[in-house]
Amino acid sequence: MLFASRYAAEHSDAIDGVFFLASYAYDKGALYGLDMSVLQITGTQDGVLDRSKWETARTNLPDDTMYVDIAGANHGQFGSYGFQKGDREAYITAEEQLQEVTEALDHWIQEMD
Repeated sequence: MLFASRYAAEHSDAIDGVFFLASYAYDKGALYGLDMSVLQITGTQDGVLDRSKWETARTNLPDDTMYVDIAGANHGQFGSYGFQKGDREAYITAEEQLQEVTEALDHWIQEMD
């Protein structure tokens, strides 16, 4: 997903927004200062996402970025690709996590209109 931020930064004239699932915008894909809506979704049980890099990278996002941290969600269930080394056990089902991601995306899209 890091590449998504770079692509969005390079094509900001054609993109209204970008969302990140358990990822972040790195320096080469800084979106700060661009007229772009950003949603960043993470999970409280994510053991794969490097939280220190994620926290540092927040400076690459617009001030009005929407942040959603899903309680009980882990990294693997964001992509439905199963458990990954270092991840933590999810406290919610994959279906529940997908529902919360869907609701956050829907809310974010409605806010963009």
